[in-house]
Amino acid sequence: MCTSYYLKENSRSLRSVVNAAAHHPLRTRFAGRIAQPVITEGEVTPGDIAPVIAPDAKGVGHVYPMVWGFTGKHSLISELDIDLMDQTRNPILLHAWESCRCLIPSSWYFEWERLHPTISYDSFGDQTPENERREMYINNGPEPDGSDPLGDRYMIQTQGSTVTLLAGIYRMEEVGGTRLPHFLILMQYAAEDIMFIHNKMPVIFPSSDSALLHDWLDPNAMPAWDVNRVINKAATNVVFEKSPRTTSRKRRA
Repeated sequence: MCTSYYLKENSRSLRSVVNAAAHHPLRTRFAGRIAQPVITEGEVTPGDIAPVIAPDAKGVGHVYPMVWGFTGKHSLISELDIDLMDQTRNPILLHAWESCRCLIPSSWYFEWERLHPTISYDSFGDQTPENERREMYINNGPEPDGSDPLGDRYMIQTQGSTVTLLAGIYRMEEVGGTRLPHFLILMQYAAEDIMFIHNKMPVIFPSSDSALLHDWLDPNAMPAWDVNRVINKAATNVVFEKSPRTTSRKRRA
């Protein structure tokens, strides 16, 4: 799961996005209902208000402040496995997938290392195929007490880019009589290089492919966006390093 992500201080690539969200008219509406400002730098966690790129009425991408997480029955839903989109009958999720797709700008995202083994060997000493390792990892499940043993925390970002664009969907939720936008992050199987950290990773689109990004945001492009196409277009060329303990500071507009 994607536990949080980061907006880097003084990043030229993100500065205009952050400023647009911080000065958007929705900011005052959020302040009146949630009493929480927009995060302009630092770590973003579920429940925070952060910059998101979403289409306007004409399908053109603009920056909006949104709350991270759909309101569930018992807690916020911060992410959605895209494999479930072929199975879900939830009309709200289906509508968001078809018409309310968005991009969440970040510098990198954080993930905690799961200490369950992700590689096994057969009787001949050969590693099991990738799909079997994934299945084995998934089926290990949490510890009997419900916890999942954790190792190091990692910072993961797109290779060769200062911006890591996370794919998501959004919806409007009523808060105190006011409708406000909420987003969640789409997840897929992790790239082989980071499978040892976690078996899932956010869907990331390459920031250099402007046509792809426009197509993702455009509600009229839905017929072309099935789950397989999302997986095929997502970037898996990522770099990672262990996270220092000084990355949790937040600056709010």
